[in-house]
Amino acid sequence: MELDTTSMALCFSPFASMVDILGDDGRLRGWPCCRLTGATNRVQRVVNVRAFNEEASPLFVFLMTTRAGGLGINLTAADTVIFYDSDWNPTVDQQAMDRCHRMGQLRPVRVLRLARARTGGERMIALAAQKHEAQRATVEEIVAFVAPPGVWATAGKIIPCVSGQAARTGEPCDRVRQIC
Repeated sequence: MELDTTSMALCFSPFASMVDILGDDGRLRGWPCCRLTGATNRVQRVVNVRAFNEEASPLFVFLMTTRAGGLGINLTAADTVIFYDSDWNPTVDQQAMDRCHRMGQLRPVRVLRLARARTGGERMIALAAQKHEAQRATVEEIVAFVAPPGVWATAGKIIPCVSGQAARTGEPCDRVRQIC
């Protein structure tokens, strides 16, 4: 199979064992790739990310578990995100996807979710979509509530607040804090 050498992909799975299997399959096919799981040490993580983001990188795919890496991983060399298995939590998948959608991304990004029809994977994607929609609706509802300057909004209650310099003068602050 001939590879499209102009595209680079991030392939995610919640399971480190699946990342191992995909890596073995890629190596058997001769596809240059690197991997990142929770067991990858910090130094190897930095080496892999730099190698993948290089201008003329020979790497084709970066295999990762969805929860690996934490904050700050920037993989903008990729223009394709593949979810081999979806996580039950849509926020985790969104954070994984955001590793490609960072400052410096110059190309449109394609996102592919792989699932067989009439399986648990299909049901998980549907449930994650419902959960994501519920989160979005909740955030819109919270944003619609804006407390006036100088008060805190906490669980539907509005209370005056003071902070820092304002605490010494007794003047209210101009921050709004919202807790659900």
